[in-house]
Amino acid sequence: MEKAGPGRPDGYSISLLCRALNVSRSGYYAYLAARPAAAATAREEDELVAEIRQIHEESRRA
Repeated sequence: MEKAGPGRPDGYSISLLCRALNVSRSGYYAYLAARPAAAATAREEDELVAEIRQIHEESRRA
């Protein structure tokens, strides 16, 4: 096991975890980079769904 440090307080490095899970480090970092955009998209979709539901109710579900 690799030593704990400021970047890995639990003692596991990203390299070790990626090898254990059989994923590439670049894929892991790409996933991390995409998370904020995915969260923003989810919020926008939630707002759109709320607006559609409101319009649907106002039109007597037509």
